[in-house]
Amino acid sequence: VRGDREFLQLLQAAIPNLATGSRIQASSLWSAAHAADKVIDADPASRWAATSAKGQWLQLDLGQPQAIAGVVLNEFQSRITHWHIETSTDGQQWHTVYTATKHAGADDTHTRFDLPQAVSARHVKLVIDAAVDAPSLYELKLLAPDSSKAMPLNTGAQASTSAATLDAHDAKF
Repeated sequence: VRGDREFLQLLQAAIPNLATGSRIQASSLWSAAHAADKVIDADPASRWAATSAKGQWLQLDLGQPQAIAGVVLNEFQSRITHWHIETSTDGQQWHTVYTATKHAGADDTHTRFDLPQAVSARHVKLVIDAAVDAPSLYELKLLAPDSSKAMPLNTGAQASTSAATLDAHDAKF
């Protein structure tokens, strides 16, 4: 399993994150060491952590509209059980483009999901609708249409959008 995790980290590092360099806000911070920008710093050991399980979110301002085709969540202890992704071009009007649920667990997880179709957005918000404990993420990666298919799919979470029902993919490290 250790070799699989190392391979996955190398693969992830090779695929650009559209969120790198963006401005980020969080609903709460466990401590300064667990600030929101830790999810986009490309350090696999750093992480954002919230103060509680209820009402948590991360919001990114990419600076300009980007085509987004997929999202990766690298999660500490698989605490998040229900979430959705919202996008906006102006930061005022938001559209839900993806909703997902999965089982909680004690292991760190890597969840990658493709949107049914790429969306153009300047602002992206991960809204955590339910978690078994305060959520914590090592990474939130936004994938461009050309890089979304390059990351391997694993199995686990169930997800849906208003247009279709999809399978998100979740692998334990």
